[in-house]
Amino acid sequence: MRCAGCQRYFTPQPKPMGYSDEMRAQAVKMHLEGMSFRAVGRALGVNFQSVINWFNAVHDALPPQVEDTTPTQTVEIDELYTYIGKKTDKRM
Repeated sequence: MRCAGCQRYFTPQPKPMGYSDEMRAQAVKMHLEGMSFRAVGRALGVNFQSVINWFNAVHDALPPQVEDTTPTQTVEIDELYTYIGKKTDKRM
């Protein structure tokens, strides 16, 4: 529509932008359960980069250190963040 006073265009009832918090949480959960970012994107009908952004946002909101000091028997670690050392060419 166009404003009669200022002649600018506007939307009287704009649609909400973005995806719901429920979809974002579902995407993060699907990735944590083993699906790739691309597979999650295909399953939910969104761009995989959006899934990556949502995952990174959740990651950035986590505390830097675990606050729960309860002893546990099982620990799950992502190997991408725990690799230490460097690869060397053993032929030389």
